Formats: sequence, structure tokens, C-alpha cells
Amino acid sequence: MSLPVEMFLMFFLASTATYSPTELLI
Repeated sequence: MSLPVEMFLMFFLASTATYSPTELLI
């Protein structure tokens, strides 16, 4: 990994996808 941001993004994406994919769309 180049920067910790990538890890944070991955974590955020996974958390959001698990929480509710519709929320991210809106």
C-alpha cells in the first residue's frame, strides 16, 4: 500500500457496503 488513505477508503467502502449500499448512492 502506498498510503494509509487506501486502507481507510477500503475500510470505509466495506463498512458502507455492509451497512447500506443505498445510503452511499443517496
